[in-house]
Amino acid sequence: MNKSNSSSKESIKYFTRYEVSEHSSFGDVWMIIHDNVYDLTSFLDIHPGGMDILLEYAGTDASLSFNDVGHSSHAKAMLQKYKIGELAGRKHSEEHATNENIYEHQTTALKTINNVEQGCRNNLRDNNHITEFNN
Repeated sequence: MNKSNSSSKESIKYFTRYEVSEHSSFGDVWMIIHDNVYDLTSFLDIHPGGMDILLEYAGTDASLSFNDVGHSSHAKAMLQKYKIGELAGRKHSEEHATNENIYEHQTTALKTINNVEQGCRNNLRDNNHITEFNN
C-alpha cells in the first residue's frame, strides 16, 4: 500500500508560475487554482461563464477570482478532470495569495478614507462659502 502512495506522489508534475504563464493563448490555456495547475484549453467552449473569462486569466493564478464567483461543488469536482499538476513552491504561493488579499483590503480601505476625506473637504468648502455669503 505504501508503494502505491509513493508512486502516485512521484507521478505528480510540478510547474513554476513562469511555465504556466507560457500557456496563455486561445489554443493553449493553463491556469493555477489553489496551487493546482489545470489545462483548460478543451474547456473553453463549454465553460458556462463563457471563454472570455478563462482567456482573461490564462497563464495566471485565478484562485481569488475562482473563489469570488462561488463555484458549485460539482464545478469543483469537474475541474479535477483538467488537472495536469501542481504549482512548484506551494508555500510561496500561499503567502503570495495572502499578501495579495491583504493588499486588496488595504487598497479598499485607503480608497474609503480618501472618499471620506474628500467629502469632508467638500462640506468645509461649501460651509465656508455659505458663511462668507451670510456675512
